[in-house]
Amino acid sequence: MDVLASPADLSTLVGAIYDCALDPRRWPETLTRVHRALGFVNAVLALNALPGGALRLHVTVGVESPWRETMGDFPEEMLAVWGGPRAAANYPLDRPAVATWVNPRLWELLPHNRYLRDWAVPQGLVDQIAIPLVRDATSIGTLAMGRHRDRGPIGEREVAAAQLLLPHLQRAVAIGRLLEQRAVADDLVAVLDALRTPALVVAGDRTIRFANRAAAALLDAGTPLAARRTPGATRLAAATPRATRALA
Repeated sequence: MDVLASPADLSTLVGAIYDCALDPRRWPETLTRVHRALGFVNAVLALNALPGGALRLHVTVGVESPWRETMGDFPEEMLAVWGGPRAAANYPLDRPAVATWVNPRLWELLPHNRYLRDWAVPQGLVDQIAIPLVRDATSIGTLAMGRHRDRGPIGEREVAAAQLLLPHLQRAVAIGRLLEQRAVADDLVAVLDALRTPALVVAGDRTIRFANRAAAALLDAGTPLAARRTPGATRLAAATPRATRALA
């Protein structure tokens, strides 16, 4: 499938990408469709939490054993392919990057770069495209796809196709992150609701942001604390005006 050949093919692929936001288990199948449609032989999607670097999402397709087990053995050499960590951290977020385009002297590294010499070349890989997914204070993510020598060099057509998919991939990852955060929040609410001890989350102006079941029962009783409804908010109050002022 060539995503530039048919609007229907592009629409189908975009739909599959958004399906992954709702069900991350779909990423392997969808990434297989993506790399094949664009003329690449593998795809690696990595989403890391910052600052620690813990993996929040990691999907690899098209990389067989034993290469899969060793692909993480060359972090510094992989960054050197892209011009080093500083260069890689400053690539624009609004367009794909091609390794041999941003680093025209890439293959001069071959004698001294283990990633190229011991991992890429034995598999027939000659280039790589990277689609930025997210880079902010909490996460960094990229979709990278490898090019086999039998497919020839990466051209403008492949980059244009990747550019079409880029905003949809970024949005799908963003939606997935929001849903993950919502799931964590829902789990926290369930834990707090299970407590027999009243638990409240209250803003500085006494606006009640959250009350677990035990706290809601306490507030309904109206002593020693109560919920006072005012225009636009429900605020925490005490049994007397003086106590309420002290509480504030």
